[in-house]
Amino acid sequence: MDFVLLFVDRKPAPAGEPAGSDALAKLAAELARDGKLHRAAPLAPEAEAARERVRGGRATVTDGPFAESKEEVVGLWIFEAATREEALEVARRAYEIG
Repeated sequence: MDFVLLFVDRKPAPAGEPAGSDALAKLAAELARDGKLHRAAPLAPEAEAARERVRGGRATVTDGPFAESKEEVVGLWIFEAATREEALEVARRAYEIG
């Protein structure tokens, strides 16, 4: 079964690489080696974001950043786990690193 792990940073995000990025890369490499990591992707910074809403057949685009948000999703992993418990273990390991 596939699972998605979202990586969230609190604002304001510090400049440079996040703490634990090397350890997260090692965990990702371990999952990839085992054939379980299907996709890992950082997301564009919030300043480059846009939101599109369609109402009444009309699209409206709003550029970011979205100041009302206190956190932002900065990346994701799509990975395979045999059970929910295994997926939660991967999430726990990633959380402890970051």
